[in-house]
Amino acid sequence: MTAPGGEAAATAAVIAADDERIRATLAGDIDALRGIYAEDLVYVHASGVQDTQASLLANVKEGPVRYRDLRREQAQVRIFGDTAVMNGSFTADVVMNGADRSFPASFTSVWVRHGTGWRTTAWQATSTRKA
Repeated sequence: MTAPGGEAAATAAVIAADDERIRATLAGDIDALRGIYAEDLVYVHASGVQDTQASLLANVKEGPVRYRDLRREQAQVRIFGDTAVMNGSFTADVVMNGADRSFPASFTSVWVRHGTGWRTTAWQATSTRKA
């Protein structure tokens, strides 16, 4: 159970952790991402491709996609003790196999409190691109 008044602080901490995830992704900061993504991470991209922590970090470091911008356009965070669920939308501007692309999507991420910080244990994105 979150302490009285602690829900607002926990919500702010999760949003700050997600802001750091975005910064680290754009910078290719593998060490920071290793601290943000839990060892048992399940990361499902909008394409349906599934990654573990190790495979996601390898892709950020050397994969065919380079992030130019990640914009979280809206988000809601719900706190359940030491677990937080964030839902929202984002747009990723990337260079994929040499071509510029933009991907709007909805997402759900699950964060778990570890010590004094929060780590992502699950991420699921769904494309919202118009057909």
